[in-house]
Amino acid sequence: MTVRRLLVIVGTLVASAGVLLLAWLAHLSVEQTEREARQAAQEGVPPQEVGVTITNQRIEASQGGQPLWSLRFRQIDLAHGGNLVSASGLRDGVIYDQRTGKPTVRLTASRARYNTASRNFELEGNVRVADDKGLVLTMQKASYLEAEKKIACSGRVTARGQDLTVNTEVAYFWPQQDIVECPDIVRVVTTQGSLFSGRKLRLNVQTKDLEMLEVSGRFPLAEAKKRLGAG
Repeated sequence: MTVRRLLVIVGTLVASAGVLLLAWLAHLSVEQTEREARQAAQEGVPPQEVGVTITNQRIEASQGGQPLWSLRFRQIDLAHGGNLVSASGLRDGVIYDQRTGKPTVRLTASRARYNTASRNFELEGNVRVADDKGLVLTMQKASYLEAEKKIACSGRVTARGQDLTVNTEVAYFWPQQDIVECPDIVRVVTTQGSLFSGRKLRLNVQTKDLEMLEVSGRFPLAEAKKRLGAG
């Protein structure tokens, strides 16, 4: 065997070993990527990638040609495929009265998330819900559930009407029915001097009828009879 033939054989072996090494490293890289993906899925880590950003955009929902609600944000971040991940700077949010087609509720918040399939949206940070009949709700978080036409409020909820203020932790508001319900403990202060607490409050925003259980506190007798149906 000549020296030249020996060098050719050695070179061939080295090249083959290099190819095998690269293939092995690529296999390890794929295995590591798959392992990290499985670990992220098991830990429930949501994907962080945002595909499209749209500025100064309005999201609207309608049914039968009639508007249901609309939200206008400073910025919207979309995932690939068009599913909305998050939005910031809710400048103008409106829920329309399905009986008249006119705006009945105004919404503001710092951040929001929207589900394009269910048409539900969540609001966070300095959330304010103002009804055209004088009701104003403030809270930390709110979720609008399209199927139920309901706003679920949580986190230091305060409801202010024309003549009363209600404080609680959880509240539900049906704008189309003018109904507010608070399932837990509530504290109520009225402009006529009443101060009382109870649970399972139900308020008709339009008629001002108030229902509660386990009421205790102080209030003028005339107001108690008027609000709570005491006779």
